[in-house]
Amino acid sequence: MSCSLFEFCRLQELKTVKDYLFQSQKTEVEEEKPQTDELTWDTSDWESAWDNDVKEEENAATPSSTAEDGPQQTAPGWLQNCIVALSPCSDLLVIAREQKAVFLSAKWRTDDGGREEMTLAVSWSGILSEEGESVSSAICIPLASQKRS
Repeated sequence: MSCSLFEFCRLQELKTVKDYLFQSQKTEVEEEKPQTDELTWDTSDWESAWDNDVKEEENAATPSSTAEDGPQQTAPGWLQNCIVALSPCSDLLVIAREQKAVFLSAKWRTDDGGREEMTLAVSWSGILSEEGESVSSAICIPLASQKRS
């Protein structure tokens, strides 16, 4: 049995979305990546995810003080800690966490080769709920207009 993944759009400003949703865990220190002349894959996000389960088990066994550790870094699987909803037409994506949400809407652009491709760009971001409440789910439902033209 096999499967294939189909790319239907690209996300713009994904780092901006991540930084907005995880502002409380943002750190000033960034890892320096060695620069090479050759093109290489950036595997820093997903290689550490394989070992993440083992590290979580070790951390659960030993108590730690989060207040004294200083600012926390966002985990490699940051999107798994968010609420994500995609509209049936794939023209709206909502990513929410705690009280914050980011809405990305479809925009068509032409690449250098003259092909059109759909990208999802941030159309709105902000705080959705009252203090003490948090987003627990999201859904994108298409609505049909009753106006006649």
